[in-house]
Amino acid sequence: MKDLGFFISPVGKLIPVGGNGTHIGTVIAHPSKFGLKKADIEKAYKKHKERLGIEGDAREEILKRLTKKGWIRLRRYPQYWSIQFARMIGDGTTRLRTGSYLNRHLFETTPDDETVL
Repeated sequence: MKDLGFFISPVGKLIPVGGNGTHIGTVIAHPSKFGLKKADIEKAYKKHKERLGIEGDAREEILKRLTKKGWIRLRRYPQYWSIQFARMIGDGTTRLRTGSYLNRHLFETTPDDETVL
């Protein structure tokens, strides 16, 4: 079973991780979808003295910035889901957006009839 990655936007829109396979790669390829500018991303990588796209400290800084703005990061692994967000919002919107997505897709079957866990 292939690992899949997604973002859920602050308004509940599902954004799949692009062909590069990484969340940060998707952010770098489409910064405006995430309310960022390419210069913001480059600045973070320069600050941490990392090459653009490396999954290091700059990536962590950028993804934390997104989750603090209400973005949710999802990654499906063969045996489990990894879900990252900054905090449960008091009115339950983070829980509702994540739950709604997982309820629609948790037991969906893949072409090889494996159950997505």
